[in-house]
Amino acid sequence: MKNEYSGSNQVSEAAITSSVIILNVCVIFLYKITIEHQKQKYDISLNKKNIESEYRILNEIKKNRTNVLKLKHDLKNQYLIILGLIENEELPEAIDYIKSSFDILEPSTKTYASDGVLNYLLNEKLAEAEKNQINVDHQIFISKNIRINNDVLTIVIGNIIDNAIQASMRIGPNNRQLNIVIKQFNNDLLVEVSNNFNPEEVSTRIHRKNEGLGMKNIDGLLQQIGGIYRHWTEENKYFVTVIIFNVYQKK
Repeated sequence: MKNEYSGSNQVSEAAITSSVIILNVCVIFLYKITIEHQKQKYDISLNKKNIESEYRILNEIKKNRTNVLKLKHDLKNQYLIILGLIENEELPEAIDYIKSSFDILEPSTKTYASDGVLNYLLNEKLAEAEKNQINVDHQIFISKNIRINNDVLTIVIGNIIDNAIQASMRIGPNNRQLNIVIKQFNNDLLVEVSNNFNPEEVSTRIHRKNEGLGMKNIDGLLQQIGGIYRHWTEENKYFVTVIIFNVYQKK
């Protein structure tokens, strides 16, 4: 009887041990599935954000092409006016008209970067800020000796400036201030952006959600090109600092 009881205990202990092992295996398996699901979810969000950024840049390029076609049409009309003045031997008037038309041919963009798309984006963002009554102080220069993908750099900088502009537009025009510094620091690229914002937004769910998604996307891109991202607030000011390491090619 005692042996039967002892054997029963051994069977119970074996069953319990087996159950614990199986349970632990299931927990590890479920944890692994959860991690993979979160990674897939993050990758989808990141890809979606990247695609949205690419579409935004593409739409801006299309808009620029439309402006070029409009300029071509306007120039054609101007040539007809000049031709008419010359045929009527109104040379002084023709010369004055040509001089007054030079401003149309002046480039409307400043050079901040050697890459055309990145330079265009920076000009567009600064123009957008000015259009929305945002006072901008900036120090921007990106040399041509960059070893990283300019498309990724464009998305990172575009997202950071976009977030700053959107936050600025949610406060009164008199308080809208945006500071942008993009420059070489030794062999690294430093990006510093700060803007005034409404401190009450820190406690709102929408702000936390958008800020978290934006931070994850930028973090993901920086991991690809080798960089770090930091953000913080001080009273009514929001700061973002990005450092991309070993970004410049040695001559």
